[in-house]
Amino acid sequence: MALTEPTLNQWLIQLLMLAFPALGAGVLHMAVVKWNIAPWLKKPLDGGYCWRGKRIFGDHKTYRGVIAMVLLSTLFCYLLMLLVHHSTFWQTYHLLEFDRYPPWFYGMIYGLAYTLSELPNSFIKRQQNITPGNRGSVTNILIDQSDSIVGCLLAIYPFVSISFTFILLGIIFLSVIHIVTNLLLFLLNLREQPL
Repeated sequence: MALTEPTLNQWLIQLLMLAFPALGAGVLHMAVVKWNIAPWLKKPLDGGYCWRGKRIFGDHKTYRGVIAMVLLSTLFCYLLMLLVHHSTFWQTYHLLEFDRYPPWFYGMIYGLAYTLSELPNSFIKRQQNITPGNRGSVTNILIDQSDSIVGCLLAIYPFVSISFTFILLGIIFLSVIHIVTNLLLFLLNLREQPL
């Protein structure tokens, strides 16, 4: 249920709950990559094809990534639904409308939006001769930290009761959370680069 005119604390809790499936899936996906789980799915989405002599997306954008993010996002959506059904605290702040849309529906939206929204930046980086896994310019880094957030929030927007202002502020706040999470994953040796 959406709250009217939430306080800052309420807004932050709502936003973190809304981002929970994608954040959880993103963290576990790094473990999938690190431990090379399901290597048979590690096939590039671009099939190795090039455009103007350069790879379209590169080797790091794989079918395994898309499938893992959809499955893991769905898992976290089911977990969130359980929390909502068994806790008045979660019931107060949750925004996903599980009575209208099942967890697998939201999980599919999160997983596809997360992975597909990263593709335009990957394409641009390949065209700029930035190899997969490398950061590129400050602009590339900022886009890297926010593209999946923008994609998820815009994709989920039609299916939750939130304002567009909520989305815009969420992009800023969650981009900061994304940066902090990536730094922690780097410290835990689950990422090769801190950003």
